[in-house]
Amino acid sequence: MRRCLLKPQYIAAVIVVFLAGLMAGYLPEHRKVRQINSELRAADAELTDVRGRLRFALMKRPLREAVWKVEARDYIGAEAALREFYTEVRTCLARPDMRKFRTSLENLMDKQDDVFREIHSKDAHALDLLKSMQSETDIYIQSQNSPALPAVLPAPQTKAPNE
Repeated sequence: MRRCLLKPQYIAAVIVVFLAGLMAGYLPEHRKVRQINSELRAADAELTDVRGRLRFALMKRPLREAVWKVEARDYIGAEAALREFYTEVRTCLARPDMRKFRTSLENLMDKQDDVFREIHSKDAHALDLLKSMQSETDIYIQSQNSPALPAVLPAPQTKAPNE
């Protein structure tokens, strides 16, 4: 009679060794994937913040134009620039990636009637109101969490040719 080499203990031992090897390779890779995913989420959140601030910066152009027109007493041109500004504000309000700035955009929309009333009445207070809106948008454009860049970058380190 021949002896069978495939005893249940050997089969169980082979399975346990196989599973242990599989887990030893899987767990470190799984940790790396989780770490990379968390870094990706952080980078995505930062990118969304930067895009929002960029949209605020782009919205500022028609607002600046309206200020210039009011200073030049061109109230019709200022009204056209403000219409363009408020169209941009409405567009940003509809964007899902601008949720972080929703209250700021709604605050700007709340001032719409007052601004147009001041422009139509050709009141000097219109310029003050527009400038306050301009400074308000400046606050939203600036990042609260980005590190300040150094005024002068350090010189690159170079190795001597003898080393």
